[in-house]
Amino acid sequence: MLATGRVSNHLTAVLREAIAGGRFTTGEYLPTVRELSREHGLAIRTVQRALGALEADGLVAAEPRRGYRVLARANDPERSLPLAYILSTDDPPARWDEMHMQLSAGLQAAAAKHGWSLLAVAAGAEARVPAVMGKLRAARACGVVLDTLDSEMIEAATRIGLPAVMIDAWMEDLTVDAVLQDNYRGGFLAAQHLLQRGHRELCWFGNLTESAHARERFGGANAALINDGARMSRVVATDRQGMDAAAHALLAPAERPRAVLALWRDIALSVARAAQARGLVLGRDLDLVGWSIEELYETAYRAHLPQDYAAPAVCWRAMTMAETALQRLVELRQRPGATCLRQLVPVRLRTQQTGNGV
Repeated sequence: MLATGRVSNHLTAVLREAIAGGRFTTGEYLPTVRELSREHGLAIRTVQRALGALEADGLVAAEPRRGYRVLARANDPERSLPLAYILSTDDPPARWDEMHMQLSAGLQAAAAKHGWSLLAVAAGAEARVPAVMGKLRAARACGVVLDTLDSEMIEAATRIGLPAVMIDAWMEDLTVDAVLQDNYRGGFLAAQHLLQRGHRELCWFGNLTESAHARERFGGANAALINDGARMSRVVATDRQGMDAAAHALLAPAERPRAVLALWRDIALSVARAAQARGLVLGRDLDLVGWSIEELYETAYRAHLPQDYAAPAVCWRAMTMAETALQRLVELRQRPGATCLRQLVPVRLRTQQTGNGV
């Protein structure tokens, strides 16, 4: 019995080294019990004991009728294995927009604390799911952060056995961990601010079907209005392609609103440009609430508005989102199959007048 134990321990060590060395990557299956038995000249029970030890260590998982699949935890963070960040864009990482550059930098800093590097992957319309998954396997990614609404990409990433967390993206019908802004509260705070400014009728300007972000922000804004006995008098649905023309039409003299919720940074700035073109003064003729990440509020939002304007915007921190996503990935590596969570990053209503929010 003792000899059998030593033999199984030796096989366990051999397989552990093969996994750590990259011979078997995350999501792959080890050779079958019979194949290992023939290759190493060992009894079936001895091989099963060795595989059981790997399973007890959280390196593999037994799947009925399929074998033992390598788990992400088997990748050794001390070897600086990469965390993959998949973004739906055709632009290479060096040309990502300011917000996603901030998220990428935050993920890189958070990953470094765990001994990981960051692998940024552009997965736009031209990307093929098998090619992207092949890149993750080849790099021996230890986890994946998904900033995409491509359900095929999301399902493929989870299918290969990597711990996965969606970041700044979510869909109601997916069972994947997600970290995103507290959109509902943001919409509530934005509408509440305009109510406190004395407005009883608000206009919504932006997309309502583009993402869960839009639906949740709209829901939060309407909740604040209902709570105060006010109403959303006008809803103008627009996307980024048509926002400038729509904003100019929105502010036509005949039906111009006095208070607008434009809860995206670029859409809010489009309304501000249209107001300037029509000779309107923000804060006097028109009250506007936008949306921005904290790290870019001054340089990419406030800087494009009149200096004497309070520039109210719902803000959230990209670094907080990145750190929260990384912490969840660490937990998923330790506890594969844990119940999915949806975590919300705090938001606040910030203005130039207060600096610290209201």
